[in-house]
Amino acid sequence: DNRSRSVFTNTYAMLASITTTPLIVRPVHRRARVDRTRVVARDASSLAPKKVHERTQEIASIAAKPAPVPVKKPLFADVSPVQAFGVGGFLAAAIIKGHIAAKSGSTLRKTRATLCYFDARGAAEVIRTIFAAANVDYEDYRYTFSMDGPKPQICEQHGVDKEAGMFDANLKRLPVLEVQGEMIGQSRAIERFVAKDLGLMGKGKIDEAKIDAICEHVRDLRDAYQKARGNPFAPPTPEIEEAMAKWYDETMKTWMGKLESVVGDQWCVGKKMSLADIVLYVALTQAFSDAEKAAASYVDCPKVSAIVDKVGENAGIQKWLETRPENRF
Repeated sequence: DNRSRSVFTNTYAMLASITTTPLIVRPVHRRARVDRTRVVARDASSLAPKKVHERTQEIASIAAKPAPVPVKKPLFADVSPVQAFGVGGFLAAAIIKGHIAAKSGSTLRKTRATLCYFDARGAAEVIRTIFAAANVDYEDYRYTFSMDGPKPQICEQHGVDKEAGMFDANLKRLPVLEVQGEMIGQSRAIERFVAKDLGLMGKGKIDEAKIDAICEHVRDLRDAYQKARGNPFAPPTPEIEEAMAKWYDETMKTWMGKLESVVGDQWCVGKKMSLADIVLYVALTQAFSDAEKAAASYVDCPKVSAIVDKVGENAGIQKWLETRPENRF
Protein backbone atom coordinates (compact mmCIF):
# COMPACT_ATOMS: atom_id res chain seq x y z
CA ASP A 1 0.00 0.00 0.00
CA ASN A 2 2.84 2.45 0.77
CA ARG A 3 4.30 1.73 -2.66
CA SER A 4 0.99 2.41 -4.36
CA ARG A 5 0.58 5.72 -2.57
CA SER A 6 4.09 6.73 -3.61
CA VAL A 7 3.39 5.95 -7.27
CA PHE A 8 0.10 7.86 -7.15
CA THR A 9 1.75 10.92 -5.56
CA ASN A 10 4.55 11.04 -8.14
CA THR A 11 2.14 10.59 -11.06
CA TYR A 12 -0.15 13.36 -9.81
CA ALA A 13 2.77 15.77 -9.49
CA MET A 14 3.93 14.97 -13.05
CA LEU A 15 0.46 15.48 -14.56
CA ALA A 16 -0.19 18.68 -12.66
CA SER A 17 2.93 20.20 -14.25
CA ILE A 18 1.92 19.43 -17.90
CA THR A 19 -1.84 20.11 -18.00
CA THR A 20 -3.91 23.20 -17.39
CA THR A 21 -6.88 21.20 -16.24
CA PRO A 22 -6.89 20.85 -12.49
CA LEU A 23 -7.19 17.40 -11.10
CA ILE A 24 -9.46 17.06 -8.14
CA VAL A 25 -9.07 13.95 -6.12
CA ARG A 26 -11.93 13.23 -3.83
CA PRO A 27 -11.10 10.69 -1.14
CA VAL A 28 -13.50 7.80 -1.11
CA HIS A 29 -14.00 6.15 2.21
CA ARG A 30 -14.17 2.48 1.63
CA ARG A 31 -13.48 -0.56 3.65
CA ALA A 32 -9.94 -1.74 4.03
CA ARG A 33 -8.13 -3.59 1.24
CA VAL A 34 -10.35 -1.99 -1.51
CA ASP A 35 -8.64 -0.07 -4.39
CA ARG A 36 -9.24 3.69 -4.41
CA THR A 37 -9.41 3.94 -8.21
CA ARG A 38 -12.53 5.13 -10.05
CA VAL A 39 -14.72 2.37 -11.50
CA VAL A 40 -15.35 3.17 -15.20
CA ALA A 41 -16.86 -0.11 -16.36
CA ARG A 42 -19.61 -2.35 -15.10
CA ASP A 43 -18.71 -5.73 -16.50
CA ALA A 44 -17.26 -8.37 -14.21
CA SER A 45 -13.76 -8.30 -15.67
CA SER A 46 -13.33 -4.61 -14.87
CA LEU A 47 -14.01 -5.16 -11.18
CA ALA A 48 -10.90 -7.29 -10.71
CA PRO A 49 -7.86 -5.70 -8.97
CA LYS A 50 -5.73 -3.72 -11.46
CA LYS A 51 -2.02 -3.51 -11.72
CA VAL A 52 -0.18 -0.33 -10.81
CA HIS A 53 0.56 0.79 -14.40
CA GLU A 54 -3.10 0.29 -15.39
CA ARG A 55 -4.27 2.54 -12.55
CA THR A 56 -1.73 5.16 -13.56
CA GLN A 57 -2.99 5.21 -17.18
CA GLU A 58 -6.59 5.64 -16.03
CA ILE A 59 -5.73 8.56 -13.76
CA ALA A 60 -3.79 10.19 -16.59
CA SER A 61 -6.75 9.92 -18.99
CA ILE A 62 -9.07 11.54 -16.42
CA ALA A 63 -6.65 14.41 -15.82
CA ALA A 64 -6.19 15.05 -19.57
CA LYS A 65 -9.91 15.58 -20.28
CA PRO A 66 -10.70 19.22 -21.20
CA ALA A 67 -13.01 21.33 -19.10
CA PRO A 68 -16.69 21.03 -20.08
CA VAL A 69 -17.86 23.59 -22.68
CA PRO A 70 -20.75 25.75 -21.45
CA VAL A 71 -24.01 25.11 -23.32
CA LYS A 72 -25.43 28.16 -25.13
CA LYS A 73 -29.05 29.02 -24.56
CA PRO A 74 -31.36 29.00 -27.56
CA LEU A 75 -32.00 32.40 -29.16
CA PHE A 76 -35.52 32.71 -27.75
CA ALA A 77 -34.97 30.76 -24.52
CA ASP A 78 -36.09 33.65 -22.31
CA VAL A 79 -38.99 34.77 -24.54
CA SER A 80 -42.49 34.40 -23.17
CA PRO A 81 -45.15 32.49 -25.13
CA VAL A 82 -46.91 35.75 -26.03
CA GLN A 83 -43.67 37.29 -27.31
CA ALA A 84 -42.84 34.13 -29.24
CA PHE A 85 -46.26 34.19 -30.89
CA GLY A 86 -45.76 37.81 -31.95
CA VAL A 87 -42.30 37.15 -33.36
CA GLY A 88 -43.56 34.07 -35.19
CA GLY A 89 -46.45 35.99 -36.70
CA PHE A 90 -44.12 38.75 -37.91
CA LEU A 91 -41.72 36.27 -39.51
CA ALA A 92 -44.58 34.37 -41.14
CA ALA A 93 -46.00 37.57 -42.63
CA ALA A 94 -42.58 38.54 -43.98
CA ILE A 95 -42.11 35.12 -45.57
CA ILE A 96 -45.57 35.18 -47.17
CA LYS A 97 -45.07 38.70 -48.51
CA GLY A 98 -41.72 37.78 -50.02
CA HIS A 99 -43.18 34.62 -51.53
CA ILE A 100 -46.01 36.54 -53.22
CA ALA A 101 -43.65 39.18 -54.59
CA ALA A 102 -41.28 36.55 -55.97
CA LYS A 103 -44.08 34.45 -57.40
CA SER A 104 -45.85 37.30 -59.17
CA GLY A 105 -43.19 38.27 -61.69
CA SER A 106 -45.73 40.53 -63.42
CA THR A 107 -44.37 43.31 -65.61
CA LEU A 108 -47.69 45.13 -65.83
CA ARG A 109 -48.07 45.27 -62.04
CA LYS A 110 -44.71 46.99 -61.74
CA THR A 111 -44.72 49.17 -64.86
CA ARG A 112 -47.58 51.39 -66.04
CA ALA A 113 -48.42 50.41 -69.62
CA THR A 114 -50.15 52.64 -72.19
CA LEU A 115 -52.97 51.34 -74.38
CA CYS A 116 -53.58 53.47 -77.48
CA TYR A 117 -56.90 53.21 -79.31
CA PHE A 118 -59.82 55.29 -80.50
CA ASP A 119 -62.43 56.70 -78.14
CA ALA A 120 -64.56 53.61 -78.64
CA ARG A 121 -64.92 50.09 -77.27
CA GLY A 122 -64.15 48.21 -80.51
CA ALA A 123 -61.03 46.06 -80.59
CA ALA A 124 -59.66 47.39 -77.27
CA GLU A 125 -62.54 46.67 -74.90
CA VAL A 126 -61.44 43.15 -74.00
CA ILE A 127 -57.97 44.50 -73.14
CA ARG A 128 -59.44 47.22 -70.94
CA THR A 129 -61.68 44.67 -69.22
CA ILE A 130 -58.69 42.43 -68.45
CA PHE A 131 -56.91 45.33 -66.74
CA ALA A 132 -60.10 46.10 -64.81
CA ALA A 133 -60.66 42.49 -63.71
CA ALA A 134 -57.09 42.26 -62.40
CA ASN A 135 -57.29 45.73 -60.79
CA VAL A 136 -54.12 46.88 -62.57
CA ASP A 137 -53.49 50.52 -63.39
CA TYR A 138 -52.63 51.59 -66.96
CA GLU A 139 -53.01 54.62 -69.24
CA ASP A 140 -56.09 54.42 -71.46
CA TYR A 141 -55.00 56.82 -74.21
CA ARG A 142 -57.83 57.60 -76.66
CA TYR A 143 -57.93 59.35 -80.02
CA THR A 144 -61.20 61.21 -80.38
CA PHE A 145 -63.22 61.26 -83.59
CA SER A 146 -66.56 62.50 -84.91
CA MET A 147 -69.13 61.00 -87.27
CA ASP A 148 -70.34 64.27 -88.80
CA GLY A 149 -69.09 63.59 -92.31
CA PRO A 150 -69.31 60.63 -94.68
CA LYS A 151 -66.48 58.98 -92.78
CA PRO A 152 -65.07 59.36 -89.27
CA GLN A 153 -63.06 62.53 -88.64
CA ILE A 154 -60.16 61.60 -86.37
CA CYS A 155 -58.30 64.10 -84.19
CA GLU A 156 -55.07 65.66 -85.42
CA GLN A 157 -52.92 63.92 -82.79
CA HIS A 158 -53.69 60.57 -84.38
CA GLY A 159 -52.00 61.65 -87.63
CA VAL A 160 -49.02 63.07 -85.76
CA ASP A 161 -48.42 59.87 -83.81
CA LYS A 162 -48.97 57.73 -86.87
CA GLU A 163 -46.33 59.65 -88.83
CA ALA A 164 -43.98 59.41 -85.87
CA GLY A 165 -44.08 55.61 -86.12
CA MET A 166 -46.01 54.91 -82.94
CA PHE A 167 -48.37 52.52 -84.74
CA ASP A 168 -45.77 50.62 -86.78
CA ALA A 169 -46.04 47.56 -84.51
CA ASN A 170 -49.62 47.15 -85.77
CA LEU A 171 -48.90 48.08 -89.41
CA LYS A 172 -49.87 51.73 -88.75
CA ARG A 173 -53.18 50.68 -87.17
CA LEU A 174 -54.63 50.59 -83.67
CA PRO A 175 -54.61 49.32 -80.98
CA VAL A 176 -51.02 49.26 -79.75
CA LEU A 177 -49.73 48.66 -76.24
CA GLU A 178 -46.58 50.35 -74.97
CA VAL A 179 -44.74 48.46 -72.22
CA GLN A 180 -41.32 49.56 -70.97
CA GLY A 181 -40.66 51.43 -74.20
CA GLU A 182 -41.66 48.50 -76.42
CA MET A 183 -44.71 48.54 -78.71
CA ILE A 184 -47.01 45.54 -79.20
CA GLY A 185 -49.56 45.37 -82.01
CA GLN A 186 -52.64 43.26 -82.88
CA SER A 187 -55.52 43.25 -80.42
CA ARG A 188 -55.55 39.46 -79.92
CA ALA A 189 -51.81 39.40 -79.27
CA ILE A 190 -52.20 42.20 -76.72
CA GLU A 191 -55.08 40.37 -75.03
CA ARG A 192 -52.99 37.23 -74.62
CA PHE A 193 -49.92 39.13 -73.44
CA VAL A 194 -51.84 41.08 -70.78
CA ALA A 195 -53.83 38.02 -69.64
CA LYS A 196 -50.73 35.85 -69.33
CA ASP A 197 -48.77 38.52 -67.47
CA LEU A 198 -51.64 38.94 -65.00
CA GLY A 199 -52.18 35.22 -64.42
CA LEU A 200 -55.33 34.76 -66.50
CA MET A 201 -54.12 32.03 -68.88
CA GLY A 202 -54.60 28.92 -66.74
CA LYS A 203 -52.12 26.74 -64.89
CA GLY A 204 -50.21 25.17 -67.75
CA LYS A 205 -49.82 24.79 -71.48
CA ILE A 206 -52.90 22.60 -71.85
CA ASP A 207 -55.08 25.15 -70.04
CA GLU A 208 -53.57 27.92 -72.13
CA ALA A 209 -54.37 26.08 -75.35
CA LYS A 210 -57.96 25.47 -74.22
CA ILE A 211 -58.37 29.14 -73.33
CA ASP A 212 -57.03 30.12 -76.75
CA ALA A 213 -59.48 27.72 -78.40
CA ILE A 214 -62.53 29.19 -76.64
CA CYS A 215 -61.37 32.70 -77.51
CA GLU A 216 -61.23 31.64 -81.15
CA HIS A 217 -64.70 30.09 -80.91
CA VAL A 218 -66.04 33.43 -79.69
CA ARG A 219 -64.19 35.19 -82.49
CA ASP A 220 -65.91 32.89 -85.01
CA LEU A 221 -69.24 33.75 -83.38
CA ARG A 222 -68.61 37.47 -83.78
CA ASP A 223 -67.42 37.07 -87.35
CA ALA A 224 -70.60 35.18 -88.21
CA TYR A 225 -72.64 37.99 -86.67
CA GLN A 226 -70.77 40.65 -88.65
CA LYS A 227 -71.42 38.71 -91.84
CA ALA A 228 -75.15 38.48 -91.10
CA ARG A 229 -75.45 42.14 -90.12
CA GLY A 230 -73.45 43.64 -92.95
CA ASN A 231 -72.32 47.27 -92.86
CA PRO A 232 -72.96 48.60 -89.32
CA PHE A 233 -73.18 52.18 -90.65
CA ALA A 234 -75.81 51.38 -93.29
CA PRO A 235 -79.40 52.51 -92.63
CA PRO A 236 -81.83 49.74 -91.61
CA THR A 237 -83.66 47.95 -94.39
CA PRO A 238 -86.24 45.11 -94.42
CA GLU A 239 -83.54 42.75 -95.63
CA ILE A 240 -81.23 43.66 -92.72
CA GLU A 241 -84.06 43.32 -90.20
CA GLU A 242 -84.96 39.89 -91.55
CA ALA A 243 -81.34 38.78 -91.40
CA MET A 244 -81.05 39.98 -87.78
CA ALA A 245 -84.25 38.21 -86.74
CA LYS A 246 -82.94 34.95 -88.16
CA TRP A 247 -79.60 35.51 -86.44
CA TYR A 248 -81.02 35.91 -82.93
CA ASP A 249 -83.81 33.31 -83.24
CA GLU A 250 -81.85 30.56 -84.94
CA THR A 251 -78.19 31.04 -85.77
CA MET A 252 -76.97 32.49 -82.47
CA LYS A 253 -78.86 29.86 -80.44
CA THR A 254 -77.05 27.16 -82.41
CA TRP A 255 -73.72 28.83 -81.69
CA MET A 256 -74.50 29.08 -77.98
CA GLY A 257 -75.41 25.39 -77.77
CA LYS A 258 -72.00 24.55 -79.21
CA LEU A 259 -70.21 26.82 -76.75
CA GLU A 260 -72.17 25.29 -73.86
CA SER A 261 -70.66 21.91 -74.73
CA VAL A 262 -67.03 23.08 -74.48
CA VAL A 263 -66.96 25.36 -71.43
CA GLY A 264 -66.26 24.02 -67.93
CA ASP A 265 -68.66 23.58 -65.02
CA GLN A 266 -67.27 26.54 -63.05
CA TRP A 267 -65.42 28.67 -65.57
CA CYS A 268 -64.57 28.28 -69.24
CA VAL A 269 -61.31 26.53 -68.28
CA GLY A 270 -60.17 25.45 -64.82
CA LYS A 271 -61.34 26.73 -61.47
CA LYS A 272 -60.79 30.47 -61.79
CA MET A 273 -61.52 33.27 -64.22
CA SER A 274 -59.39 33.43 -67.35
CA LEU A 275 -59.12 35.33 -70.60
CA ALA A 276 -61.72 32.99 -72.13
CA ASP A 277 -64.34 34.05 -69.57
CA ILE A 278 -63.67 37.75 -70.16
CA VAL A 279 -63.77 37.34 -73.96
CA LEU A 280 -67.08 35.45 -73.70
CA TYR A 281 -68.53 38.02 -71.30
CA VAL A 282 -67.61 41.06 -73.42
CA ALA A 283 -68.98 39.43 -76.56
CA LEU A 284 -72.33 38.38 -75.11
CA THR A 285 -73.00 41.60 -73.21
CA GLN A 286 -71.55 44.26 -75.51
CA ALA A 287 -70.89 43.04 -79.05
CA PHE A 288 -74.43 42.63 -80.39
CA SER A 289 -76.86 45.32 -81.48
CA ASP A 290 -79.72 43.91 -79.41
CA ALA A 291 -78.49 42.94 -75.93
CA GLU A 292 -81.83 41.45 -74.81
CA LYS A 293 -82.15 39.14 -77.82
CA ALA A 294 -78.51 38.15 -77.42
CA ALA A 295 -79.13 37.20 -73.77
CA ALA A 296 -82.22 35.22 -74.75
CA SER A 297 -80.12 33.11 -77.12
CA TYR A 298 -78.23 31.42 -74.23
CA VAL A 299 -80.99 31.24 -71.63
CA ASP A 300 -81.02 27.46 -72.09
CA CYS A 301 -77.24 27.25 -71.57
CA PRO A 302 -76.74 27.13 -67.77
CA LYS A 303 -72.93 26.97 -67.82
CA VAL A 304 -72.57 29.90 -70.20
CA SER A 305 -75.15 31.90 -68.22
CA ALA A 306 -73.32 31.23 -64.93
CA ILE A 307 -69.98 32.31 -66.39
CA VAL A 308 -71.44 35.58 -67.72
CA ASP A 309 -72.99 36.30 -64.30
CA LYS A 310 -69.77 35.57 -62.36
CA VAL A 311 -67.61 37.74 -64.61
CA GLY A 312 -70.16 40.53 -64.27
CA GLU A 313 -69.87 40.29 -60.47
CA ASN A 314 -66.14 41.07 -60.52
CA ALA A 315 -65.61 44.28 -58.53
CA GLY A 316 -63.04 45.69 -60.93
CA ILE A 317 -65.25 45.09 -63.96
CA GLN A 318 -68.27 46.61 -62.24
CA LYS A 319 -66.26 49.73 -61.44
CA TRP A 320 -65.02 49.91 -65.02
CA LEU A 321 -68.53 49.72 -66.46
CA GLU A 322 -69.64 52.52 -64.15
CA THR A 323 -66.73 54.86 -64.94
CA ARG A 324 -65.76 54.18 -68.56
CA PRO A 325 -66.50 56.86 -71.15
CA GLU A 326 -69.85 56.70 -72.91
CA ASN A 327 -69.56 56.18 -76.64
CA ARG A 328 -71.48 54.73 -79.52
CA PHE A 329 -69.13 51.95 -80.60
